[in-house]
Amino acid sequence: MVLLAVKENDREADFLYSYSMTWYDERLRFNATEYNQTTVYIPVSELWIPPFYAYNTIEVVQNDGESDYVKIFSDGLVRLRKTLYARFVCEVDVSRFPFDTQYCVIAYSSPSISIDQCDAVPRIDGNINLQGNSEFKCFNQSVAERSYLVYSATHRTIFFIAHLKRYPTYYIVMVVIPTFFICVVTITGALVPLRKDESNDIVGLGLGSILALIFMLSIVADKLPKTPGLAWLGYYVIEALVLCTLTLGLGFIRGQATSRMELTRKPGRIVHFLTRVDASVWDSDNRVSDLSEKNKTPSSARSDGPSWQEAPPFHGVSF
Repeated sequence: MVLLAVKENDREADFLYSYSMTWYDERLRFNATEYNQTTVYIPVSELWIPPFYAYNTIEVVQNDGESDYVKIFSDGLVRLRKTLYARFVCEVDVSRFPFDTQYCVIAYSSPSISIDQCDAVPRIDGNINLQGNSEFKCFNQSVAERSYLVYSATHRTIFFIAHLKRYPTYYIVMVVIPTFFICVVTITGALVPLRKDESNDIVGLGLGSILALIFMLSIVADKLPKTPGLAWLGYYVIEALVLCTLTLGLGFIRGQATSRMELTRKPGRIVHFLTRVDASVWDSDNRVSDLSEKNKTPSSARSDGPSWQEAPPFHGVSF
């Protein structure tokens, strides 16, 4: 059995697999000594074949030439082997994505013949070769049975279950680790002490972080089917988005409060710890120094040049 693809959005799985059917037909017994051989090959069209079908298939393509003949032994044992490419309905559970395990079922049944006329005993070959693809590892195959009634006749369904384990490395490298570092950079940048009039830097940081997290969320959304629940990775990205948004809002409010407090009163200890406003801008009366007086240039430091109130003398222009 070879796994080709799993399409979570379409709830489909593609397999390339082989199976054998073995049964006894007393009408096909022959004398091996008389014919000097123990086996013969007969075209499939010349024999009765047990009508078992995989009823959960969407598409089936049979390998050309392999199943044109069946092998018949002298005691009436008949063996048929088929290799098929098939697309099955596979119900996926992505609640633990990307650390999930999926179970894709190949269901065989005989809806036209009851078990009183033809019954099946499933068996898994001990030398079965299980191969996954680049995204899933096919690590086991199990079998289960279920009986059901159709017009008082008992029928049997045989389930061959492929156990698929997802490789999470891609999503850890492309989503989990970048999201973590985006949160760290965003929270650090939002809570670092700011100087006056630096609140616009938080806005730019916030927009960049939110866009990056939305991109990470789109990677998860494109991969998963539209189910009522949400995957672990989706919760992780959404929680990171909410945390960064709240932190950026707190940082912006703190920046605005810091700018206003520098023009009003000296803050209390708790507010001063949160905002890190420089206490040297307040005078001994707990009032902020007059910034306009602070910014005035002393008269002794002024140049002797003319001011805007006194126009310089006009000396004319010579040619």
